[in-house]
Amino acid sequence: MTVAWPVRTASSRLIPQAANSIVVTLTQSGSMVDRTNPPIVRPQTSYRFPSVPAALTRIEAKAYASLDGTGTPVAVGAVDNVQVQPNTTIQAPDLVLSSSVASIQVTPAASSLSVGASTQLTATAFDATGSMILVAPSVIYWSSSAPGVVTVDATGKVSGVAAGSATLTAIDSESIKSGTATVTVGGNGGSGGLQNGSPWPMFHGNAAHTGQGLGTQNTGHILWRFNTLGPVHASPAIGADGAVYIASDYFGASSVYCVDAASGQQRWVFHPSPAMGFESSPAIGADGTIFIGCDDGNLYALDRSGKERWQFAASTAITSSPAVDSTNGVYFQAGDKLYDLDALSGQQRWQFNLLGGGYINSGPDPSPAIGGNGTVYAESNGGVLSAVSAASGQQLWSFRSELQTQYPPPSPSVGLDGTVYIGSEGGHVHAINGATGLEKWAFEAPPSEGYREVYTCPAIGTDGTVYVGMGDHGLYALDGATGRLRWGAAFRNGFFLSPALSANGTLYTSDGTGLGLLYGVDTENGTIKWSVSLGAYNSPPAIGSDGTVFIGSEDGGLYAIK
Repeated sequence: MTVAWPVRTASSRLIPQAANSIVVTLTQSGSMVDRTNPPIVRPQTSYRFPSVPAALTRIEAKAYASLDGTGTPVAVGAVDNVQVQPNTTIQAPDLVLSSSVASIQVTPAASSLSVGASTQLTATAFDATGSMILVAPSVIYWSSSAPGVVTVDATGKVSGVAAGSATLTAIDSESIKSGTATVTVGGNGGSGGLQNGSPWPMFHGNAAHTGQGLGTQNTGHILWRFNTLGPVHASPAIGADGAVYIASDYFGASSVYCVDAASGQQRWVFHPSPAMGFESSPAIGADGTIFIGCDDGNLYALDRSGKERWQFAASTAITSSPAVDSTNGVYFQAGDKLYDLDALSGQQRWQFNLLGGGYINSGPDPSPAIGGNGTVYAESNGGVLSAVSAASGQQLWSFRSELQTQYPPPSPSVGLDGTVYIGSEGGHVHAINGATGLEKWAFEAPPSEGYREVYTCPAIGTDGTVYVGMGDHGLYALDGATGRLRWGAAFRNGFFLSPALSANGTLYTSDGTGLGLLYGVDTENGTIKWSVSLGAYNSPPAIGSDGTVFIGSEDGGLYAIK
C-alpha cells in the first residue's frame, strides 16, 4: 500500500490534515486476516502485507489524529472485492477516506461585545456518536453574515465593527459540515465601559468617537419636541431603557433632563446649585450612572433617578464630554488638564497636563477618545494630541498639529485598526498611528474663499471611510487607509457639528445656519436625502435604537426626528 499524506497547508480529499496515523484492516468472508501493526505513521508512505491468503478481500482504513492509531477516527474508508492472486504482489486500489465529522459546534453559541472589542470563537468537530474529533485549524473556514457589524479572521477571532447582530459560520472544508454562533455588538464602543445595550451612551456614540449608530430608514419627520429652560448645545445620550439625557446651557437655570424617547415626556430633572451652564454631553456608565461636566467646574455623577451620587471639582469649567472605560475610569478635559476619576467614588486616579497648553473660552473643550488598546487620546487647545496610558496616566507619545486660535480643536476619533483621526483649524485632517504617534497621511481641503477649519469630530464608517465637515461649506468622505477623497459635497454653510452615521447608510449632520438645518445625507455619494429646519443652531445629533435622531437646539428644544 502507498500512502499519500496531505500537505498541512493544503486541503485533501483523501486523508484529513489532522491525521497522523492510519490503521488498515484486511478481512475475508467477514474475518480479519491481517492489519497494520504498528500503524502507518506520518510521514511513512508505504506498507506491505507480506502474506495474504488468495481470496476476495475487503480493505478498510481508519485515520487517527493520534500517533498510535487510537482514539476516535477522523476519517474512514473501505474498498470491497479486491482479488488477491496466489504468489502475486498487487497494489491496493485507490481508497478514499470519508471524514467522520457529523457536526460542527461553535462556542460560545451566543456572545456580546462592544464596538472595537474582540472575542475568540472555537469550532469543535463531533462524529455521529457525539465523540469529539480533532481537525486541522487550517481546514476550518470562517465567515460573517454581516461584515459591517462583525468581522472574523481565519482563526475565529471576531471583532465588533458597528452595533447590530451577525451570524458567524465555521465550515469544515473536508466534511462540508458547518456550525454557527451569534454575536451581538452593543452601541457602546471603544473600551466597552459604557452602558451595555445603550444605542448612544455618550458624545459621538462611543468611547472611540466613531459616530456609528443603529437604526432603520428615517424620513426627517419631527415626532415631538421637549422644551428645556435654556439653549441646548451638547448632544444627547440615550440609555438602554429608552431614556434620553440632555442638558440646557443657561446661567441660573441650567438643568439635566431625563426624557422618555417614545413619548417626549419628562422623567426627571436635576438642578445643580448654584445653577451654571452645561456644555458637556452626558455619558452613561455600565451601571446606568450619568456623568456630566458643568461650567461651575464640577463633574456630576447622577443615578438613574436623577439623584446626585457625587461631584468632583476640577481646576476650571468642565465643557469637555466625559468618556468611560471598562476599568471604571471617567476621563475628561478641563482647560489644559486631562483627568481620570474612579466612576464609583469620584476620587481622582491621575491628572495629566496637556502639552501645548492654551485656553480658548469660545466653545467646549474636546472629549478624550479611548482606543481598544487602553490608550486615552486628548488634544490641547495648543494643537498637541497626547496619547496617555489609561492605567498610569503616563504619556506614550505626542503629535503636534496646528495651533488653535479661535475655537478649541475637535475631539479625536479612533478607527478599528487603532488609527487616530483629528481635524485642525488649518483645514487639515490628520491620520495618526495610534501605537507610535507617527502620521500616516494628511488631507487638506481644496482651496476655498470660505473658512477651511475643521471643527467636527470625524465619523468613521464600518468600511473605514472617514466623514468630516469643514468651515468651507464642504462635507468630505475620505478613504481611512490612504486619505484619498472619495467624494465631497458643498452645502449652504460651513459645518461646526459632528456628524452621526446610521446603520442604513445615512449620515446625519447640521450646518452652521441659524435655520438649524438637519440633513440626512447618502454616505455613498454625498447627496441629500432630506432636510428639516429646526429654526435655530443645533447640537450634534444622536441616534436611537430604532433610527430616531435626537438633537438639541438653541431654541431650548430637544427634538425627536424619524
